[in-house]
Amino acid sequence: FYYVQKVVVTTSGTVLAATRNGLFRSTNGGSTWTNVLSGIVADIEIGSNGNIYASTGIIQTAGNLYRSTNDGSSFSDITPATGGERMEIAVAPSDGNTLYVVASSGSNVAWFRKSTNGGSSWTTVAIPQYLEQSCSAGTQDFTRGQAWYDLILAVHPTNPNIVLAGGIDVHKTTNGGSSWSSISYWTGSCGPYLHADQHAIQFRPGFPNEAVFGNDGGVAYSSNVGSSSSPAFNVRNNGYNVTQFYAVAMQNT
Repeated sequence: FYYVQKVVVTTSGTVLAATRNGLFRSTNGGSTWTNVLSGIVADIEIGSNGNIYASTGIIQTAGNLYRSTNDGSSFSDITPATGGERMEIAVAPSDGNTLYVVASSGSNVAWFRKSTNGGSSWTTVAIPQYLEQSCSAGTQDFTRGQAWYDLILAVHPTNPNIVLAGGIDVHKTTNGGSSWSSISYWTGSCGPYLHADQHAIQFRPGFPNEAVFGNDGGVAYSSNVGSSSSPAFNVRNNGYNVTQFYAVAMQNT
């Protein structure tokens, strides 16, 4: 195993591990593993209908999107467009056939697609635009040149048309990706403050409007992100302690 990006478990107990050496599958609790998909596996998601979606690719390495309908035994290629590298997948919890996929190309977003039939066909999703510090939409996508680094999607638990897209900030659509609104801002000047660089979004089970966010500032919580156009975010770094060194200097003697 080399750089495990993600681990998921199917309803049958099958374990799938996404690594830089491929997608590994275990049916005996991890005692033995089989490589079922080659390449650098970036993301893996399981739909409520049992469909498994996996993506390959990383910066400067072309990616593909795959689907399995047999508990991960085999996968078929359902890549919606060319030119993508790292791909982030989000499946609607209320509809296993509705999924969203956004792909990077170098530092920028290459494309954004949606399927309502499990990846058999695709439609184009509008790419959210980053708000400049003037609070007006500029020419950059929502990752502001960091698509290889901060790229995350999450679909509302009960409404497949409500999607959150995280890059520098969090953007939200309520119409399936036809249009987007910025609902957080890293300086607090153009929206509710939330630390920059989004990496994880998890809706709270049983509470469809609440979610937890993981970013470069740690962990934050929103009680109304699923229902409000201007949600509140509260930092929840209670006892969370990390250090990042940016530079070092030494006196020459």
